Amino acid sequence: MERITDNESLINLYLEDMQCKLLIKRTVENYKSCLKIFSKIITKPLIEVDTKDLRGFLLILKNKKNRNNNDYSFSTISRYFTAIDSFYEFLEMEGYIEKII
Repeated sequence: MERITDNESLINLYLEDMQCKLLIKRTVENYKSCLKIFSKIITKPLIEVDTKDLRGFLLILKNKKNRNNNDYSFSTISRYFTAIDSFYEFLEMEGYIEKII
């Protein structure tokens, strides 16, 4: 069986796992949104992301504005990193990466 490596398929595999765990639909949707934006901004295979990429993403979020032209709140930025952390824990558990970044 061929190993999944493209970003969209990895995200979808992770989301399917979340749904199997019967998580709240809103949580799954929030994580999906965060990971899609993360993937779009990072523009490289997610299994190759390193701490430098994460720092860069954090800077982008800190400079980003919401719909009301306000800075992203701490809780919004925290939600992104909770989703990303959970995603990478899944990738480690499934053997896609060697360690959590």
